[in-house]
This record gives sequence, C-alpha cells and structure tokens, in this order.
Amino acid sequence: KELWKLVRAAFKAGAQIPRVTKVRGEYFELSFFDPYSPYIFASTETPEELGGSEADLTRTIIIVMKFGRDPSGRDPEPNDFTRFREKMYLARLTRANEIIEAIEKVKCLAKTLTGREREVWLPLLSLARVIDEKVFNEILNLAAELFEAKKLELYRDERLIIEALERLMMDEAQKSLGDDLLLRFYAKDLNAILKDILVFERQELTEKQFERFWSTRRIGKILSRMGFKGRLYKGIKRYTLTRAELEDLKQKYFALSSSGNEGGFGGFGVFPGERGTSEKNPPQHEAEPSE
Repeated sequence: KELWKLVRAAFKAGAQIPRVTKVRGEYFELSFFDPYSPYIFASTETPEELGGSEADLTRTIIIVMKFGRDPSGRDPEPNDFTRFREKMYLARLTRANEIIEAIEKVKCLAKTLTGREREVWLPLLSLARVIDEKVFNEILNLAAELFEAKKLELYRDERLIIEALERLMMDEAQKSLGDDLLLRFYAKDLNAILKDILVFERQELTEKQFERFWSTRRIGKILSRMGFKGRLYKGIKRYTLTRAELEDLKQKYFALSSSGNEGGFGGFGVFPGERGTSEKNPPQHEAEPSE
C-alpha cells in the first residue's frame, strides 16, 4: 500500500509538495519539490493484491512476464549496465529536442488512446517514435491491446449501475410516447434490478451475498461518484437521467452495449471465462449495512 501512495503522489509532473527544512540553528525554510517520477514494480501478485484500486490501474502499464533464461547463461551484475547508464545520462543532454519533437508527433498519431491511458503511454511512445516507425507501431498496438483488456477490469460497479439504468430507461420508454424522456428513479429501483441481474440471471451471487454486498446506501455512493446530483423527494433522494446523459455515461465507463459482456457489462468477473465468486474472485467491495 505504501508503494501505491508513491504512485498516486508522483503520477503526474507539476504537483508541488511543501517541505520544511532546517537550515541552521532554529532557522527553518519552506521549500517545494516535485515528487514526479516513473516507477517500475516487479511482483508475483496483482495490483489489487498489493492494495491498488481501480483508479490506480489507470495510472499503470501492466506487463505479464514469462520466465526465461538469460542468453549469457548467468544473472546480470550491476557493472554490466555501467555503459548503458552512461549513455542514458548523455541522452538527456544531447537528445532532449528529439524527444520533444516526437511528443508532438505522437499526440497526433496516437488517437486510439484517450484520457489517462494516453498520458501513461505518451513517454514510451515518444521514445519508440525516435527509434523507428516499426517500434512505434508495435508499442502503439500493445498499448491499444492492453487498453481494451483494462476496460473490462475498470468501472465494474459503474457498468452494472448503467446496465440497470438502461433497463429502467427501456421500461419507462414503453410507457412514454415522447422523445424527451426524463427518467426519475431511486436507489431502491436500481437495487431491485441489480438483484435480478446478479442473483437470478447470471447467478454470480446468492441472495444472502447480494444483501451483504449491495445496499441502497452503496448504490447512492456509486451514483454520487458517477456525478449524479439527487434531490430529496418525500424524504428520499431521487435522481433524474435523460437518454443523452445515459449515452454519455456509457461512453465514459466503456459500457457500450447492453447485450452481455461484450460491451463491458458484467458482474465481478474480470475477463471472459473468469466468472463466479470464488475466493480468487470475490465481490470487490466490503459489505455495507442495508437500508
């Protein structure tokens, strides 16, 4: 967990952290420093097992390594990289302009990546662009491939909420004749639909597990996280949603289809074929008291 604190603090350049340093005697000086730095972690555990959250996954590039033998027949020694380190130090002084130019080119070329994923891959793609076009295309394809896989991992709760909202919207549309449909709903409405999805349709949870891990309070927290601003109506918070807002949510949380897992809708499974609620794949949040 301490490692993730470093990642969160040093993910992006420009954040200034105040620090008080003792200069001499009883004289102290306030200064600021930038904690930004890339990190490389090697572990046999997943980011979640190391205490990472969904937000942390968007700040990382996860590469699954395979065991292999060193071609030299021995483990590398620190001195083996002396020449390489010297070249890297010189590169910062002699090739900085090339990287700056490459960054601007990559911003135009890497249109398949958006948001934070674009920020994370931009340094690597810029270096690859300086090497040659073939390396650049290979790294770009890898980034796009990992991004598609990561979509299935991120925003699982939000995608479930969106699926429930879409079902509510469809039911309301059958009762309404106009195009300007405004859905009014409560957290308890979503709770009932989520129970149908997770307990009876997909059978990912038992009724007891559902009651333990899903409550109207938890649904309300997720709605707030998604940007919903509910208003009290007869003492209960009520939310509103238009068709356009629903489509925006589906784009934002990669929930582009309501037909099963293909568009990112799913329960607690991470990737296709990893269904169920075993110890290795439990619901991802602790239980909250039901209301």
